Order: sequence, then C-alpha cells, then structure tokens
Amino acid sequence: MTKEFLELLKTELKEAGNSTADRYVTLTTLGLLGIEEVIPVLLPHIHGDGKDEDTAGRMRAIFSLHRVIKTSPGKVLTPVEHKMFE
Repeated sequence: MTKEFLELLKTELKEAGNSTADRYVTLTTLGLLGIEEVIPVLLPHIHGDGKDEDTAGRMRAIFSLHRVIKTSPGKVLTPVEHKMFE
C-alpha cells in the first residue's frame, strides 16, 4: 500500500506545476512516509534540479527526510554529501 501511495505522490509532485503550496505539501507528505524509497524522489529537489525549485522548496525537501534519516542514515547522507562536495 505504501508503494502505491508513493507512486501517487510522485505523480502529484509532477502535476503540482507552479503551485508552490501543492509542491510543499507533497514534499512534506513524501517525508511522512518514512521509507527510503522517497530518497530518489526528493534528491532532485534538494539539489535544486527540480522544476522551478526555490530555496524554500529545497529546504522543505531536506526537512522531509527527517524520518528516513532515523532508519537509514547512510542512504540519506551519502548522496547529499556527495553532491555537496562535487
């Protein structure tokens, strides 16, 4: 069931378009899932590769990882650190 919800949220994120509020709510909801499968979905937004991504959107994506980092810190920190030190 969680995987189905993840796919729905991926679609919602793509369809959020110019709606900042919708994008932020979807990023937050992805984080609430607390599963490591959200990492590849959130990383483009953290790195600023997402469509129309602003600083607040990037921060929202980072904050959304708080549940995942408790269960899988190595899977979260490594990709983020790698991008920071490129």
